[in-house]
Amino acid sequence: MQLKLRAPAQRFRKLEKPEMIPINIIRHFFGLVAPNVSLDELSSLHDEVSNNSGLTPVQSIDFLLKKMSEENYKVFHQSISSVSRELLPGLLFIGGGWSIITVDDERIKVEDETGGVKSFDDLEDVPFSIFVGLQNEKQSSEARKLSPEGLEEESYETIFQIIRRHALARKRWIYDVIVATVMVNVFAVVTSLFAMQVYDRVIPTLAFATLYTLAVGMLVIYGTDFLLKTFRARLLDARTSYIDQAVSEDVYDHLMCVRMDRLPNQLGTLTGQISGLESARQFFTSSAVFVLVDFPFCLLFIAMIYMVAGPVAFVYFSFLIISLIVGVVSQKMSQRLIKRITSKSNEKLGFLVDSIRGLEAIKTFGGKKDATKRWSALNKEISTFSLSQKGISTTSSTLASTIGQFAYLTAIIFGVHQISEGLMTQGSMIAVSILGGRVLGPAGQAVNHLIQFETTRQTMELINGLLKLPREQMTSEKPVMPMHRVGQVAMRDVSFSYQGQEAPQLQIPSLDIKAGERIALLGSIGSGKSTLIKLLARLYRPTQGNIKIDGVDLWQIDEYFINNNFGYHSQSPELFKGTLKENLLFGRSLSDKYLVSVVNDLGIDRIADQSDKGLDRPISEGGSGLSGGQRQMISLGRVLIGSKNIWIFDEPTASLDNHSQELFVNGLKSRMRADDILIFSTHNIKLAMELSNRIIVLEGGKISKDAPTSVVQVRKTA
Repeated sequence: MQLKLRAPAQRFRKLEKPEMIPINIIRHFFGLVAPNVSLDELSSLHDEVSNNSGLTPVQSIDFLLKKMSEENYKVFHQSISSVSRELLPGLLFIGGGWSIITVDDERIKVEDETGGVKSFDDLEDVPFSIFVGLQNEKQSSEARKLSPEGLEEESYETIFQIIRRHALARKRWIYDVIVATVMVNVFAVVTSLFAMQVYDRVIPTLAFATLYTLAVGMLVIYGTDFLLKTFRARLLDARTSYIDQAVSEDVYDHLMCVRMDRLPNQLGTLTGQISGLESARQFFTSSAVFVLVDFPFCLLFIAMIYMVAGPVAFVYFSFLIISLIVGVVSQKMSQRLIKRITSKSNEKLGFLVDSIRGLEAIKTFGGKKDATKRWSALNKEISTFSLSQKGISTTSSTLASTIGQFAYLTAIIFGVHQISEGLMTQGSMIAVSILGGRVLGPAGQAVNHLIQFETTRQTMELINGLLKLPREQMTSEKPVMPMHRVGQVAMRDVSFSYQGQEAPQLQIPSLDIKAGERIALLGSIGSGKSTLIKLLARLYRPTQGNIKIDGVDLWQIDEYFINNNFGYHSQSPELFKGTLKENLLFGRSLSDKYLVSVVNDLGIDRIADQSDKGLDRPISEGGSGLSGGQRQMISLGRVLIGSKNIWIFDEPTASLDNHSQELFVNGLKSRMRADDILIFSTHNIKLAMELSNRIIVLEGGKISKDAPTSVVQVRKTA
């Protein structure tokens, strides 16, 4: 989601004491949330609140709730960018005034103080505003559960549940598909009855008028059948396309919200988890029609055969049962093979990514032969498992087809005996053959679906592994939107361990950072500098302890506030495919004048001048074609764009020459305000002395020294 940055600091301050919420907005809001509240009582309470000039609007709503004995509700406020539909209705402070936001018939509606209503397709379309809502504390506490370690966790939505949610969002398409399929199958029954009438009545009497009348009726049915099948196919294509897009967006959104310290270490596994979405979606959308319509009609056709030919129906019913048994057995046999194929395919994908990124090292260190050998080994393993699995699949499908042929042959023989005994007519035999074909098809599909299900199940397990990963903020907790600039950062009893490692990589008993401090983190390689940087940037969450911003837990603060008040630069900056301007702005809306000032101050204009397109110069994936210093400077420019309150840098000048380093230092100094906080790690002692007023030295993940820069400088000189 792209956020519009229009003077965020002023907007935060503006909400500290805006005009009192109008009574008509209050009435509407509480009328939706608490319809039993008397409007006269609410008006009286609102007047009481209005006379209390010491309350902010948010505090006013909290006051009203307590007066109405609504103790189960808690008032919260956050940016509209963090709000989901489930939180509506609520209040919006937008454009200097108050509005109420609701959802009605899949549309978002915003009604202002004058009664004017604006509609939006999605919450992302609503202009930037502060959302004020109510949280049911009782329901939230019941939704949360405790893990064995005593940490709060929350249930996650599986990929099947996500697909089902979007598939059932608008159920009309399901009814349309069912009706169309029912009609198509009914026409199949009519076709069999047509054949039976022709053989039993038309041919013996040569009643051509009856034949032509029946034929005209069948032509109408065939035309309608064509239209219904075409309509069903287009409806399914359109709906599955929507489901595919919506599910992909949900999974990608979850990936964007996952805690960085809990992501899988294997890139191939993570990529495989996301790329398996399409196969899972295709399986469920095709299987849904089969399970809901085709298979039930398979049983109906067997019932029709019984009505027409009596015991012959048991032949096809037995075939159906045998086919299902073949499918189940094949599925069980495929489980282990498909699991190993999936695992090796992900390993192959990860190795391919590593090979592309490390191609330079492979070539220069003579690793091409070894890499090719490993690639061939992976291909051989996957091919071996795939051949075995395909053998099972082919055998089961062929076996089901052969059993179907035997069923048809048996039904013919049995039918002839029925005819010889006068229990069936030749027309009935033709009708049974047609209806029997409608049984053989779904039975064969059942075998294929059962085998495909195992592949889909393995894919779903992979995707669910991603969806299980904890998010940065639990949905049961509403983010807090601070209304002022950051004044203090406090760490208490903080320790952090990477996944799979018991020993903590960082242990900070206590650390306080105040407004205006410029802190340099020093220490040897592996001392914990980068880990501490990532904790303060809210990329990693402490294994124990907490980090608080002005008394509020860092992980409870609204993401929008973090994005607009925290500037972070990674030790390994990443550039993305697009233009130079897009990599600098990263979706933010800023004036060209301000952008050009940053570009000129950091010397990025020299990078732009290397192309006749200037700031629209194309950037390849990962910044390929640019030097390490150029990528570093573009990444630093991305941080310096925007008004930040806390500046966090991890080795900001690692790849810069002296001139570029000087440009960065001057550019940073000119943009930092007196009460801003600067935290940076470096091995450059000169940079540390120039930019900092406090130095923290880390050793073995612990603070070994914490002193003013002037003291450290004096001791060094002495």
